[in-house]
This record gives sequence, structure tokens and C-alpha cells, in this order.
Amino acid sequence: TWGFFERKNKMSGSSPVMFWNFFSHLGPRILVLFFSLFSGVLGDCGPPPVLKYAKPYDPIKSVYKPYESVAYKCLPGHEDDPSKPFIALCSPDKGWNKLEEFCERGCENPQETRFSVVSDDDFLYFYPVGSVVHHICDRSAEPILGHPKRPAITCLSNFTWTSVPVFCKGKSCGDPGKPENGNRIILTDFLLKATVNFTCNEGYQLIGSPTSQCLSRSLSNNTVVWKPKPPICFRPTCPPPPEIKNGTYTGGKNGTFPLNSNVTYMCDPGFSLSGDDLHCITEDNKTGIWRGSVPKCKGDCPRPDLPPHSSLKGGGPEDTYPT
Repeated sequence: TWGFFERKNKMSGSSPVMFWNFFSHLGPRILVLFFSLFSGVLGDCGPPPVLKYAKPYDPIKSVYKPYESVAYKCLPGHEDDPSKPFIALCSPDKGWNKLEEFCERGCENPQETRFSVVSDDDFLYFYPVGSVVHHICDRSAEPILGHPKRPAITCLSNFTWTSVPVFCKGKSCGDPGKPENGNRIILTDFLLKATVNFTCNEGYQLIGSPTSQCLSRSLSNNTVVWKPKPPICFRPTCPPPPEIKNGTYTGGKNGTFPLNSNVTYMCDPGFSLSGDDLHCITEDNKTGIWRGSVPKCKGDCPRPDLPPHSSLKGGGPEDTYPT
């Protein structure tokens, strides 16, 4: 007998040491035998199932280990049915599980019209051929008398929807008017979802949005307003330009200096101008500022040379001396 069977427990006839010795000798052999047998049962799978309207996300392998899975995605132009599985699983004893076609070609989501939307009761994740949905008036539109209140449209075999009849009319925002010193461009009308563009006259800056749309006031208020509010046309002006010594300037209109105006400086007789004109610009569309350096009028005679150990009374290095 093996030595580890020779140790006996006086009370029970066996010893914990005996079992430990037994496992330490045969345990590894049993584990090797178990996994070798189990690996024979866990068979590999070949290529995954082929679907007509879907393909695997990842490249296909020739062999898959047990419990590996393959996820599929619909081919372009097809939609998936969320109620059906899209993952194939390699079973160790049955191979790949049966995967039904979960992709179909159907119509795209039905679109709303200017004055109507698809009823929430008919919302689906997928619209196969033959699907029927109903349109209802937008909350800021009203049904036209004598027309159906819930016209139906159908997904056709060519995967398009039948046309939606005109059965609603949007509420009106009214004429937003022309901004002072500007104009408005009417693209269609003043009804729900209409758009109006705005421009300003030359020399004026548009403050706000150049476009407004007629929309519902809020989720709880079905009245309509222009959003955003129509802009204003503002004419930035510059302050009077700086005066210069021995010179003056011309420019502006009636004592004002609008945007893009120029100021030209001139010197008194006997002086010459050093510098350029000033130009009125804006950097924030609100305030006008002068661009350019303020010129100077300099005399024709330079500063006289001084003899050694002498000084000149009055004036400074920037003074000029007219003839």
C-alpha cells in the first residue's frame, strides 16, 4: 500500500493528512483527465450563419471557439426588427444557434409636412410595406373645414409613402415689418414655419439675426410669434476726430461721422502734413472708432542748431517753426 494510507486516526480510522496526500498525488492527474475529456465535448464551430439581409460586423473566421458570438448588422437600405435577436452564439454541443432574418426593407420614417405631423399613436421603429400611419394638424395649425382630420398614408411596395393631402392651415404671425433704415424679404408668407430675411441700408449695421421664422410661442402656448425677434438697423458713428495744431480737417456729414466715413487733415499755410487720413470703423457693431494715426502739421524750418554751451528758450524737440 501507499505510504499515505498507513497513517490512521485513532478515533475515525483516517487522517486529514491522508486525504491531502491522496489529492496531491492523484489530483493533478484527475484534472488533466477531466479537461481532456471536456475539450472533446466542447466542439468548435465553423463559419457563422449566412443571412440574406444582414452581415457580421467583424470579419468572418473559419473556426470559432465554444461560446464565441457573432453580431450582425443590416445591409444598407434595410432596417432591423428590435424584437428579433441579431447575435449568433457558438454552442459547445449544438453548434450555431438558429438566427432568423431580423432585417427587412421598408419605408423610411414618415416625414411631417409644414402644417401636420405623424400621430404619436402610429410611431414605429420600422415601417414594413403596407404600414399605415395618420397625420394630424400641428399644434399651431388648424384643420381646414371639409377635409379629413386624420388622413392616412401607406408604405408602398417601392418603399415610398403615399402623399399627404392638404388638410391643415398654419396660424399667422403677421407681417414683421421692415426695420427702420432696412428692408425685409418675404420668402413665402407669414404663416407657421414661414421665414423672412432682413437687410439694412448702406452705412447701417444689422443688430440681431438676419432671419426670423414663424414658430409656436412655447410648448404650452399654441400661438405663433417671430423667432428670433426681427433685428434693428443701427448706424454706428465715430466721435469728432482729434484736432491738430496748425491745421484742420474736413469730412463727415452735417457734423456727424458715420461708419466708413473718412476725415482728411489740412495744414495752415507754411506747414506741411505728416501722416494719413482717418477712417471710421467699428469692431463691435455698436461703437465707431477711428482707424489710423492722427497726423501732424510741421513747419518748413527745422529746429535751429545751437552753439556750444547755449540753450533755446521755449519750445521742445517736437516744435516746428513756420517761415
